[in-house]
Amino acid sequence: MASKADILVVTVPFAALPDTIKSLKSFIKPGQIVVNVTVPLETAVGGSATRTVGVWDGSAGEFASRFLPKGARLVSAFNNVSAELLNDISKQVDCDVLVCGDDADAKKVVLDLARAIPGVRGVDAGPLSNSRTIEQLTALLVSLNIRYGVKTAGLRITGLHSST
Repeated sequence: MASKADILVVTVPFAALPDTIKSLKSFIKPGQIVVNVTVPLETAVGGSATRTVGVWDGSAGEFASRFLPKGARLVSAFNNVSAELLNDISKQVDCDVLVCGDDADAKKVVLDLARAIPGVRGVDAGPLSNSRTIEQLTALLVSLNIRYGVKTAGLRITGLHSST
Protein backbone atom coordinates (compact mmCIF):
# COMPACT_ATOMS: atom_id res chain seq x y z
CA MET A 1 0.00 0.00 0.00
CA ALA A 2 1.22 3.48 -0.88
CA SER A 3 1.02 4.82 2.67
CA LYS A 4 3.53 2.23 3.92
CA ALA A 5 6.14 2.87 1.22
CA ASP A 6 9.14 5.12 1.82
CA ILE A 7 9.30 5.85 -1.90
CA LEU A 8 6.44 5.90 -4.41
CA VAL A 9 7.42 5.52 -8.06
CA VAL A 10 4.86 6.83 -10.55
CA THR A 11 5.25 5.20 -13.98
CA VAL A 12 2.06 5.86 -15.88
CA PRO A 13 1.27 7.31 -19.30
CA PHE A 14 1.12 11.10 -19.20
CA ALA A 15 -2.66 11.20 -19.68
CA ALA A 16 -3.09 9.15 -16.50
CA LEU A 17 -0.69 11.19 -14.35
CA PRO A 18 -3.15 13.63 -12.69
CA ASP A 19 -5.77 11.00 -11.86
CA THR A 20 -3.14 8.57 -10.60
CA ILE A 21 -1.64 11.10 -8.23
CA LYS A 22 -5.07 12.31 -7.12
CA SER A 23 -6.02 8.70 -6.31
CA LEU A 24 -2.85 8.31 -4.22
CA LYS A 25 -2.97 11.75 -2.60
CA SER A 26 -4.71 10.68 0.62
CA PHE A 27 -2.14 7.90 1.12
CA ILE A 28 0.96 10.07 0.65
CA LYS A 29 2.53 11.03 3.97
CA PRO A 30 4.45 14.25 4.63
CA GLY A 31 8.11 13.65 3.87
CA GLN A 32 7.39 10.70 1.58
CA ILE A 33 9.41 10.66 -1.64
CA VAL A 34 7.48 10.48 -4.90
CA VAL A 35 9.52 9.64 -8.00
CA ASN A 36 7.99 10.76 -11.27
CA VAL A 37 9.04 8.64 -14.24
CA THR A 38 6.24 9.83 -16.52
CA VAL A 39 7.18 11.64 -19.72
CA PRO A 40 4.69 13.75 -21.72
CA LEU A 41 4.89 11.73 -24.93
CA GLU A 42 2.49 12.63 -27.75
CA THR A 43 0.89 9.22 -27.38
CA ALA A 44 -1.18 10.86 -24.61
CA VAL A 45 -3.08 12.72 -27.35
CA GLY A 46 -2.93 10.12 -30.11
CA GLY A 47 0.44 11.19 -31.48
CA SER A 48 3.88 9.68 -31.79
CA ALA A 49 6.02 8.21 -29.02
CA THR A 50 8.99 9.99 -30.58
CA ARG A 51 7.65 13.44 -29.73
CA THR A 52 6.53 15.18 -26.57
CA VAL A 53 3.62 17.50 -25.93
CA GLY A 54 4.14 20.89 -24.38
CA VAL A 55 3.25 20.98 -20.71
CA TRP A 56 2.09 24.26 -19.21
CA ASP A 57 4.11 23.57 -16.05
CA GLY A 58 7.24 22.87 -18.11
CA SER A 59 7.53 19.12 -17.56
CA ALA A 60 5.58 16.10 -16.39
CA GLY A 61 7.60 16.26 -13.18
CA GLU A 62 6.59 19.84 -12.51
CA PHE A 63 3.01 19.03 -13.55
CA ALA A 64 2.93 16.15 -11.05
CA SER A 65 3.93 18.49 -8.23
CA ARG A 66 0.68 20.38 -8.70
CA PHE A 67 -1.33 17.35 -7.54
CA LEU A 68 0.83 16.17 -4.64
CA PRO A 69 -0.08 16.93 -1.04
CA LYS A 70 1.95 19.47 0.89
CA GLY A 71 5.05 17.89 2.36
CA ALA A 72 5.55 15.26 -0.35
CA ARG A 73 9.07 15.33 -1.78
CA LEU A 74 9.07 15.03 -5.57
CA VAL A 75 11.98 13.80 -7.64
CA SER A 76 12.08 13.04 -11.38
CA ALA A 77 14.25 10.07 -12.28
CA PHE A 78 14.48 6.94 -14.44
CA ASN A 79 12.84 8.82 -17.34
CA ASN A 80 15.56 7.76 -19.76
CA VAL A 81 16.11 4.16 -18.68
CA SER A 82 14.65 1.34 -20.72
CA ALA A 83 11.79 -0.36 -18.91
CA GLU A 84 12.88 -3.46 -20.83
CA LEU A 85 16.18 -3.44 -18.92
CA LEU A 86 14.67 -2.57 -15.55
CA ASN A 87 12.15 -5.41 -15.88
CA ASP A 88 14.84 -8.05 -16.49
CA ILE A 89 17.21 -8.31 -13.55
CA SER A 90 19.40 -10.74 -15.47
CA LYS A 91 20.46 -7.92 -17.83
CA GLN A 92 23.06 -5.32 -16.97
CA VAL A 93 21.66 -1.79 -17.15
CA ASP A 94 24.42 0.15 -18.88
CA CYS A 95 23.29 3.75 -18.51
CA ASP A 96 23.02 6.73 -16.24
CA VAL A 97 19.92 7.74 -14.33
CA LEU A 98 19.46 11.50 -14.32
CA VAL A 99 17.85 12.66 -11.08
CA CYS A 100 16.17 16.07 -10.73
CA GLY A 101 14.52 17.60 -7.72
CA ASP A 102 14.42 20.55 -5.39
CA ASP A 103 14.85 18.53 -2.17
CA ALA A 104 18.52 17.58 -1.78
CA ASP A 105 17.85 14.78 0.71
CA ALA A 106 15.15 13.20 -1.48
CA LYS A 107 17.49 13.37 -4.47
CA LYS A 108 20.23 11.65 -2.48
CA VAL A 109 17.88 8.79 -1.58
CA VAL A 110 16.88 8.33 -5.23
CA LEU A 111 20.49 8.63 -6.40
CA ASP A 112 21.42 5.85 -3.97
CA LEU A 113 18.48 3.78 -5.22
CA ALA A 114 19.67 4.21 -8.82
CA ARG A 115 23.24 3.33 -7.88
CA ALA A 116 22.03 0.09 -6.28
CA ILE A 117 21.07 -1.19 -9.74
CA PRO A 118 24.02 -3.01 -11.34
CA GLY A 119 25.49 -0.98 -14.21
CA VAL A 120 23.66 2.22 -13.31
CA ARG A 121 25.25 5.47 -12.26
CA GLY A 122 22.97 7.99 -10.62
CA VAL A 123 23.70 11.54 -11.74
CA ASP A 124 22.43 14.59 -9.90
CA ALA A 125 20.95 16.59 -12.76
CA GLY A 126 19.92 19.60 -10.72
CA PRO A 127 16.56 21.12 -9.88
CA LEU A 128 13.18 19.73 -10.86
CA SER A 129 12.96 22.31 -13.65
CA ASN A 130 15.72 20.38 -15.48
CA SER A 131 13.29 17.52 -15.98
CA ARG A 132 11.99 19.58 -18.92
CA THR A 133 15.14 18.78 -20.84
CA ILE A 134 15.49 15.22 -19.59
CA GLU A 135 11.95 14.32 -20.64
CA GLN A 136 12.70 15.53 -24.17
CA LEU A 137 15.61 13.08 -24.32
CA THR A 138 13.20 10.21 -23.73
CA ALA A 139 11.44 10.91 -27.02
CA LEU A 140 14.84 10.87 -28.73
CA LEU A 141 15.69 7.52 -27.12
CA VAL A 142 12.38 6.06 -28.30
CA SER A 143 13.23 7.26 -31.80
CA LEU A 144 16.67 5.63 -31.59
CA ASN A 145 15.14 2.39 -30.36
CA ILE A 146 12.86 2.36 -33.40
CA ARG A 147 15.61 3.36 -35.84
CA TYR A 148 18.02 0.68 -34.61
CA GLY A 149 15.46 -2.03 -33.83
CA VAL A 150 16.29 -2.23 -30.13
CA LYS A 151 14.43 -1.55 -26.88
CA THR A 152 17.35 -0.63 -24.66
CA ALA A 153 18.88 2.68 -25.82
CA GLY A 154 20.09 4.73 -22.87
CA LEU A 155 22.38 7.58 -21.92
CA ARG A 156 25.88 7.84 -20.48
CA ILE A 157 27.13 11.22 -19.42
CA THR A 158 30.90 11.39 -19.95
CA GLY A 159 33.51 13.47 -18.19
CA LEU A 160 32.02 13.12 -14.71
CA HIS A 161 33.93 11.68 -11.78
CA SER A 162 32.60 8.37 -10.48
CA SER A 163 31.60 9.98 -7.17
CA THR A 164 29.08 12.22 -8.97
